[in-house]
Amino acid sequence: MTIKKFSALCSAVVLALASLFTLALVGKAQAVGTTLYWCEFSSNGSFNTASNWNTNSSCSGGTQEVPVSGDVLVFNNTNMNSALNITDNISGLDLASITFTGSGTGAYNLSGDDFSLDGGITDAITGNLNEVISNNVTLTANQSFTNQSGDNLFISGTLNIGSANLTLATKASAMTFDSTVSGTGTITMSSPPGGTQTALYNFTEADTGLSGPIVVDSGAIAEDSSNTFNGLGSGSITVNNGGALLISSTATTGTLANTLNLAGSGVSGTRYAAITSCLDNGSGCTGANTTLTLSGKATFSATL
Repeated sequence: MTIKKFSALCSAVVLALASLFTLALVGKAQAVGTTLYWCEFSSNGSFNTASNWNTNSSCSGGTQEVPVSGDVLVFNNTNMNSALNITDNISGLDLASITFTGSGTGAYNLSGDDFSLDGGITDAITGNLNEVISNNVTLTANQSFTNQSGDNLFISGTLNIGSANLTLATKASAMTFDSTVSGTGTITMSSPPGGTQTALYNFTEADTGLSGPIVVDSGAIAEDSSNTFNGLGSGSITVNNGGALLISSTATTGTLANTLNLAGSGVSGTRYAAITSCLDNGSGCTGANTTLTLSGKATFSATL
């Protein structure tokens, strides 16, 4: 009888502890995944100020709270008429996603602490502005960076994609990567979303760790303007029919060592063939007596 009572007591204790643990987990789950809207358009650009955020898109009537890991951050520039500098001063954030939206005339410049990202970046601002993210970013899952309107999106901090696959889509004139990109996952540069414009993806810095494959789809132009001929890393580069690989540099000669798989005749209606060399004077593409050497394995089903 004593043993039975002791066993029953242990079972009750375990059940109680399990219930408390479950409640704690439920409480945590409810605390994350909040969509927070940036609501400060003047001087205080601090992430770590609760009054700068609101759970209501109108910036009134909701809850003001500081972002935590798992949150969705939305930056609406409709009430802005000048650029705004915003600083992430919250260490170790793991954000669900970032969205820029609105129809104002002010751009967002994000900087500060490193953060990781689970669900991508969307730029839907309608003006011809330059949104800049200078933070160092690490991807934790497959995701997309999408530029849906006339904005230019600059990823100016280091980007570590790890083993994740990253899909890029821009409807604007450019999506630019101004710092080191590293990782083993696949980067796919896709056709412009919702339109027939060409999509330019520009990688300006020498890569020190990007070894995964690059895929360039129809309507997309992948530009390596690093001057070191490895801005797209060391992995294979596949240019599908209707896409283009653009190598631009101020040097008159250079060597591209990637494995190349080139198809089609380049981007229709443009001067860009499946691979186009713009040496000596960069994107002007008018330099004479220049030589681009291909030292990797190359497969051509393309018109060069």
